[in-house]
Amino acid sequence: MGAERLTLDALRFELLDPADSGGLDGASGAFVAQTFRAGWDFNAGQALSWAILELKADCAGKVWLYLSSV
Repeated sequence: MGAERLTLDALRFELLDPADSGGLDGASGAFVAQTFRAGWDFNAGQALSWAILELKADCAGKVWLYLSSV
């Protein structure tokens, strides 16, 4: 099983309550963004896709911080 396409059917759209931040470092949890989260049809392949996208976004952010500080 590999990465699958994230579909709108697998996501639940809602606004994250800032007072409901969750974890010790203020993180909201796995598969939760500010405006959407994993829904009922979310499966392992889509979880892998989500993790890949998060890793790419984190890497792009680090590269941008590095390049803007040089």
